[in-house]
Amino acid sequence: MDVQVSGGARDGWQLFCYVPQIAWQENCYVAAVDGDCFLVDPGFDCEGVGAFLRERGWHLRCILLTHAHHDHVASVAALQQAFPSVPAYLHPLDRRLLMHAP
Repeated sequence: MDVQVSGGARDGWQLFCYVPQIAWQENCYVAAVDGDCFLVDPGFDCEGVGAFLRERGWHLRCILLTHAHHDHVASVAALQQAFPSVPAYLHPLDRRLLMHAP
């Protein structure tokens, strides 16, 4: 899969915007420091995002969701299976939308 990755570093943090080149090109953000990382809005590309983290040897600590639209949350369950015990955080007001996401 073709992926565009852009990023930089500041104060020890590595920040990336991971954009899979698939039909729905959502932005997934990755922040990493000292071998730990978190994802923001992982979108649809569970396999690609997982491979991106593993290639760098990073340990996924949590998934942050800005809101519950399907293009932001679609791979959360699969990522949580691939990375057991990784929590996902979402504002409580979006819970209803999340429960009805495809």
